[in-house]
Amino acid sequence: MIRAIQVRPMQLTLAALLAAVVLLCPRFAPAQNAQGTIVGHVVDPSGAAVVGAKVTIHSQAVNVDTTLATNSSATMWLPL
Repeated sequence: MIRAIQVRPMQLTLAALLAAVVLLCPRFAPAQNAQGTIVGHVVDPSGAAVVGAKVTIHSQAVNVDTTLATNSSATMWLPL
């Protein structure tokens, strides 16, 4: 035996509103990204590239130092 379910207009409106809120909720689309990269090029006072220079980057947020060396083109990068 199959019973018919009677839906009132107010219930239908509330269900549609709830579905719209859930589908359009911005929590699934974050507006900010906490990633980045620090890139640098090390040169001496005359402007010449310094290959193998050690660079220390300090994060004040977590109180951590990271030491890098420049590559063959005197560039260093640190992905965050």
